[in-house]
Amino acid sequence: MRLTTGTNTRSNPRKRRIAKRLVAATAALGFSALGVWGTTGSAAVAADQASVSESVPRVPAKQAGDVTIADNAFSPAVLEVTVGTVVTWTNQDSEPHTVTSQGEGPMNSGELGRGQAYSQTFTEPGTYTYHCTLHPGMHGEIVVRPR
Repeated sequence: MRLTTGTNTRSNPRKRRIAKRLVAATAALGFSALGVWGTTGSAAVAADQASVSESVPRVPAKQAGDVTIADNAFSPAVLEVTVGTVVTWTNQDSEPHTVTSQGEGPMNSGELGRGQAYSQTFTEPGTYTYHCTLHPGMHGEIVVRPR
């Protein structure tokens, strides 16, 4: 049994544009997470950085915030916690990574080898963006809410 809607992307220019945008956005996010663009950067990576909180579902914290570093990505990319939460990043990749605040901020893990962890307690509400200094395509965000 085959379900059809009466039009497909070939005969519908609007659906074709939407499909192209979806493919481009998916590719940009995937390549960014893999660090494919390296340190040279691109408009797509910059757009990805600016829209991390808009494009990635927010994950509420359980008791503490845990972020896994694997496959050249922070998971979850956006984590919501409350004031006083300790967030711990654990590197499960075979290569080293860092957890470093964008601009001014509290996070500065230094290099984390496989199996190493870094923890940060968030005492003030706000949005804290961070990246890996060794892999500029890796970005994350901690959103700290009042209790």
